[in-house]
Amino acid sequence: MTAVEIHSWDDNRAWGGTWGGEFHRLFLARLKKACPSLDATARKRLARRIVRRECLIIPVADSTAAEPIRHALESIGAAVTIHHEKT
Repeated sequence: MTAVEIHSWDDNRAWGGTWGGEFHRLFLARLKKACPSLDATARKRLARRIVRRECLIIPVADSTAAEPIRHALESIGAAVTIHHEKT
């Protein structure tokens, strides 16, 4: 399993605008692909935690699914690390 960890938030690092509207829909779509085990309600709860700028760990299906999540989070100011499971 791979995980995306949000360490901190810094609005000065944001380069993609703010949360809301199209970004919200895009992010939920990326979560659906990256976290197929989460139902729609769980994905929305996770998105709300991100809106509140919480530091958290998002388990994702694989490393290719983690990159779009990392990219989206960094665009709104998150400091993110991807942890890969060693096999």
